[in-house]
Amino acid sequence: MKTRRKTHPVFYVLLALILLFLLFRVYAHTQQDNVREAVVRGHLLSSRSSVIFVSIDGQDPSNSFIGRFSKSKVLVRKESQGVQKNDSFGDSWGTYYVDRSTGQKDQLLSIGSISWQGPLRAQVGVGHPGFGERFTVVLTFRGWTVTNKEQTWIE
Repeated sequence: MKTRRKTHPVFYVLLALILLFLLFRVYAHTQQDNVREAVVRGHLLSSRSSVIFVSIDGQDPSNSFIGRFSKSKVLVRKESQGVQKNDSFGDSWGTYYVDRSTGQKDQLLSIGSISWQGPLRAQVGVGHPGFGERFTVVLTFRGWTVTNKEQTWIE
C-alpha cells in the first residue's frame, strides 16, 4: 500500500501569492492605456491648448489610443505628427511643437512609465519641455481619474 505524501500548507500559500501576482500583472497590463488616457484628459482640463502632441515611453502612441480622443475639443496628435521648434536659442522653455498638417502649435506631453501603487492607484511621470509632473490616478466608479498633479523636476 502506497502512502500519500501530504502537501505542506505553506506550499498553498506560496502558490496563491504567485497566482495573485500574475493576475495583477495581467490586470496592470490591460489597464495601462486607461490610466494614460486619464492623464491626457487630466492635462487637458487645466490646459488652454487647441492641439497637444503625445508620446508614450518615448514612442508614438497607437492609433487606437489617439482614437480615444476623437470627440475631444482639443486635437490629440502623435509626437511624429509635429515638428519641434525652439525660439529661445536652446533653452527648453521656448520649445514647442508645430502640427505638420494644420500649422497649430503647442507642447509635447511625454508620458512615462506607470508606477502601480496597488490595483486601484497609480502614479505616472509626465515630461514637458522645461519641467515634469507626477500624476496620481485612481480607479473610481466612473473610471480612472486624476486625483493629484505635482511638479517634479526642471530640466
